[in-house]
Amino acid sequence: MYSPHAEVRKAVSLVGAQNLSHPSEALLIDFVKEALNPQLAANYLVDRLEQHQQPASELASHWQFVIESLTRGKIPPAPDPVSRLAIRKRDGNRCCVTGKPGSLLDPLLVVPVLRVPDGWDTTDHPQVLDMLGAFFGRGYRDWWLSYIRHIDDVPVFDNHWLVRQSVAQVFEKGFIKLDRLQPSMIEFELKAVAVGPEELHLDINGPYPLLGDHSRSRTPTVDARFIGTHARFSRSIRFLDIASTFAAAEPLPDTRKAVALSGAPQFAGSLLERIFGSSPITTVFFSVWRLIPGRARAAAYKTLRKFGELLYGRTAATVQRLPFGIYLKTHTDPAECRNEVSALATVYQRTSMPTPKVLDAVYGPEDFAAKNSDSYLLMTQLRGTSMDRCIEAISDNDLDHIRHNLGIFLSQLRSIPKIHRPGVTISDTLGEACKDSRIRGGQHVGPFEDEAAFSKYLMFPDDPARRGHKIHFTHSDLNPRNILVDRIAAQGGGYRWIVTGIVDWEFAGYYPEYWEYTKAMFEGFRWPRRYNEFVKSTFQQLGDYSAEMDVEKRSWENADHV
Repeated sequence: MYSPHAEVRKAVSLVGAQNLSHPSEALLIDFVKEALNPQLAANYLVDRLEQHQQPASELASHWQFVIESLTRGKIPPAPDPVSRLAIRKRDGNRCCVTGKPGSLLDPLLVVPVLRVPDGWDTTDHPQVLDMLGAFFGRGYRDWWLSYIRHIDDVPVFDNHWLVRQSVAQVFEKGFIKLDRLQPSMIEFELKAVAVGPEELHLDINGPYPLLGDHSRSRTPTVDARFIGTHARFSRSIRFLDIASTFAAAEPLPDTRKAVALSGAPQFAGSLLERIFGSSPITTVFFSVWRLIPGRARAAAYKTLRKFGELLYGRTAATVQRLPFGIYLKTHTDPAECRNEVSALATVYQRTSMPTPKVLDAVYGPEDFAAKNSDSYLLMTQLRGTSMDRCIEAISDNDLDHIRHNLGIFLSQLRSIPKIHRPGVTISDTLGEACKDSRIRGGQHVGPFEDEAAFSKYLMFPDDPARRGHKIHFTHSDLNPRNILVDRIAAQGGGYRWIVTGIVDWEFAGYYPEYWEYTKAMFEGFRWPRRYNEFVKSTFQQLGDYSAEMDVEKRSWENADHV
């Protein structure tokens, strides 16, 4: 996330240069960005790192102690029956977060908003007080210390509320937070904390909880400082919870085993495949289905897409989940659809890379002005979650394994020979015109006889970094949304992450060897530094493309892709 404050940018840059293990870097960055005054926290961090030469790992350890002192702290004194009843009435006998009443399976509970930190006010960790002062400001910190030291004198109404049992659990784990709508002290906005792959589906009346006195009996409301502290700590709580699931480090597997491990779960996510496997039933069914005229199949797929939206909600702009572990992809460009079908077949036949299996394809007319010109691609589901949603949940060791596996897969792609129109050097997988969102806004260009002809469609075509490359089979859109990974149980406990699939092959083709890397970094501004460093180190196994990256960056800055 970009910060307008130079102090914050400097602190984040300093932390990024420390080569910390995950999630230590993320913890220190959140210490700065989630602080009440980010500039104050940034100045503190810069001072400790530069003036005092304190190791960043030590500062991360101190911040971890601060967070765990709260999450593992003491339970505050419970309200007596009279106070408990008053809290229920104050909160309207509904969950403070969701606005929903309780149920037999998910009852309403009067619980503390936060535990009492155990260790913030001790002299065993004197630097903790300084960190708390930098994070909260002196007044906010001193209020917390007073609360800890005089816990028995604090009204139970301040730190207790009525919530559903399920909500209490996800709130404590940091999956959700309430951001105060200033200047109000009782109006909040419910937000999910986007750390890790988990998707929460809370049943809520609305995203704006009102933590007032619904009983109108002047019962004191929850102190907003408890809610605010949780909101500022929630990301760090998530990081530490995720880190507790990391498995012990293991050496990288050899090439043969790595390929076998990553290739094994290729179609594990498809119920259709689990039921029928590669039996003749599946083959016969789709062989017969494909005999039906394309127009009728297209109409069926259009209906199925609407049915899938009703069942699962809209999956993505062009992809829709269907029953039985099947996905339907809609293309407005039939040539793009043909290319994706060709790419998937080629990769499936010639590599161990996990890819969706094509079940059927219907191509619309080439005339874009025609009605019902959409093309449809029906394919199997792959297990796993896109890497953009779980990069922060992956340990350094598992990231090394994923890097190792991707390096193998990329090498396999590069070994695929050009089958269609071998006399044409740069083209899509069928030897036809290229299409890439990076080139002329996704217009069809080429095919090209050589790299020089291709480079004329890019800025700085005469730069030395634009020529002299080998031409390889290329995915052309290897961003984290298209890399699927999944957790598996580790033998020694905890979880491991493996690559389970690569999707979205519509831009695939034969391109200069640097193209896969520069395209993978094309939207690097969207992704965390950790992912961008992962991409750089993955491609370092294949070659040094720093000069090509420099030319591409200059091109992007001049809107060459438009």
